[in-house]
Amino acid sequence: MMKTPTRSQLQRGMQRYLAGDRPWPERARAVDWFIASKKGELFPLKYTYGLAVDQRPALYTTNQMKRRLKGLNLTFVSLKVSHSHDADFQKSGVSIAG
Repeated sequence: MMKTPTRSQLQRGMQRYLAGDRPWPERARAVDWFIASKKGELFPLKYTYGLAVDQRPALYTTNQMKRRLKGLNLTFVSLKVSHSHDADFQKSGVSIAG
């Protein structure tokens, strides 16, 4: 059964991640979604969630985890979405003068 972490559990998951705790093998696939901390640090969403609830991150989808974290008022960052918006902006031909 999928667990929902509290804010303090999620913070412990972030601390575990920073400390290098990797109880599950990480996949070679690039990480897309991150949780942004108040300090501006980015933590991989699925792995941090897994560390917070002590469950393998591969058991659930990113969207399932994001829905479970909805009430914690977190900022999620997608590198793919950001990169896509940057590319669209550059293609638009708009320039910004400094």
